[in-house]
This record gives sequence, C-alpha cells and structure tokens, in this order.
Amino acid sequence: MVLSWAWSVLFVAGFTAVCMAETPKYNYLDGDAGPPWEVCAECHGLDGVSWSNKFPNMAAQPKDYLLAEMRNFRDHSRDNDDHQMTAVLSNLSPSTMAEIADWYATQPPAPPAAADLSPKQRAWAEQVVRQGKGVMRGCDYCHGKTELRGVVMPRIDGERAGYLARQLRDFRDGRRADDPRELMRKVAKTLEPDQIDVLAAYLASLPRAAPSQRRSSE
Repeated sequence: MVLSWAWSVLFVAGFTAVCMAETPKYNYLDGDAGPPWEVCAECHGLDGVSWSNKFPNMAAQPKDYLLAEMRNFRDHSRDNDDHQMTAVLSNLSPSTMAEIADWYATQPPAPPAAADLSPKQRAWAEQVVRQGKGVMRGCDYCHGKTELRGVVMPRIDGERAGYLARQLRDFRDGRRADDPRELMRKVAKTLEPDQIDVLAAYLASLPRAAPSQRRSSE
C-alpha cells in the first residue's frame, strides 16, 4: 500500500511537471509581468483566435484598424457589454495599445469555419460580398482593402459568424454608430434577419489573408 501511494505521488508530480513545461511562456493568471496583450487574451486569445462566437478574431487584422477601434472604445465612441472594453483600455498608454495592435496584426489568421449553407444561400452571399446588393457595392469593395478614402478597414473574412451577425444587427438597430458616413447602418438596414445570419456564416467560411499576403491600400 505504501509503495502504491509513493508511485501515485511520483506520477502526479511527473504529470504536473510535464503540464507546466507545456504551458505557454506567458500566463496572465500567474501574477508575473508579461506582454501587454495578455490582458486581451482571456477573450481574444494570445494568438488572436478567440474562443467564443461572442468575441472577434484579432489575428491578421490591420494594425491601424485595431488601434482605431481601441481608441473608439477608450473614448466611448464605441461600446460593448457593460463597457467592458472601455474598462480594459482606460489604463493603457498609447504605446502599449500600439504594441498590442502590432502583436495581433502579425499573428497567423484563424482557420475559416465551416458554413452550413444551401447552394442557394451560398450563391446569394457570394453575390453580396463580391458584387453587392441593389445599389450597394459588395462587401469586398471596402473590406477587401486595408484603407479606403482615409478610413482603415477591418478584415471580415474568417471572422466569427456570431460576432459578425451581432455587429450587423447593432448597426441596423442603431446600437453601433461608429461607421463613417453611416455607411454600415445603411447597408445593414437592407438585410433581412435571416440574410444577416447567412452572410455572417459565409464570411466566416472565407480564409483571411495572412499579413504578408495582404493587398496594399487602394
């Protein structure tokens, strides 16, 4: 019995040592100072790939866009659940935010998600993304570039479907209003509720270009 107990202790100790050795270098729970992007990792992941549909993937987003959105949250131009992002960013310096944006912008993009769409739904979504809907241009006209007429553009390909759908609904219903010239609010109002879900699922299924493959600003 004593020998069995001793072997059990040795096994647990060895297993713990292996797990600790495989733990990422930085751990925001360990109490030690680490890189500034650790504060974002709980929701967005250390590598910029979020763990939930609620939070966007920040990997391979343009640095200037990430910085612009952080400033919007900090300055209350944009808000989210219970001012969570504002609270996180309120104590960060501009240089720290720039470091965070640079880290996530240079991470490999998240893999695209599978989309459970019918051929008709997929064809419709592809049409909206590539060519547009009615008098509206396609999503790619703006989001296929890193900048358009001085406005930095986010990547929406390879984004979380749930996050995209919520942003479209927030634009449509006026809960989000940080879009220049109210363009996204106008676009979102042309979409039916089920069309928002189809479009978000299609966009999530598209591979996001790695930073080194990104098109230059147009």
